[in-house]
Amino acid sequence: MSVQQIKFSSAAIAIAVVLMAATFSSCGKSEVPPLVRVRGTITLDGRPLAAKHVSFIPIAGTAGQGAGATVGADGRYRLMAVLPGATRDVAGVQRGSYRVVITEPRFPQPSASIGSMGQSSTAAIGLTHLRSAPATNLPRRYTRFETTPLIIEVGQDKVIDLQLTTTP
Repeated sequence: MSVQQIKFSSAAIAIAVVLMAATFSSCGKSEVPPLVRVRGTITLDGRPLAAKHVSFIPIAGTAGQGAGATVGADGRYRLMAVLPGATRDVAGVQRGSYRVVITEPRFPQPSASIGSMGQSSTAAIGLTHLRSAPATNLPRRYTRFETTPLIIEVGQDKVIDLQLTTTP
């Protein structure tokens, strides 16, 4: 093999490596639409509503899949966009109109201490540091898309405090 052939082979390999790196670096990336950041506090009859899930579900004509958040112990939330194929959380939601639905979380919430609810701290199966959130008297009208009175317009970064009541 001549010196020129070796130089050519090295250059070809280097070009191939650069092209492959460029190709693979774009794999898994999706276009993130313009999002606005939304955060706030949820209260029920003036008291923080803790350990719930809040969903902003788009109304017809609003682009995107919506957004959701887990509500903290102090009633605060910060929306994360629902982005198909996303591999990480992205804060925000697309501009538009949304119905807001509040539900019990699908998964248990972390507990401050094992066995804090009077149960044995030795579990036979499962994660001992998780417990179900205490049930609240969350009015049913807030738990369904068809009945929620919470309709929100999102146009810019903002704080959206949701004040729920037990009486209509």
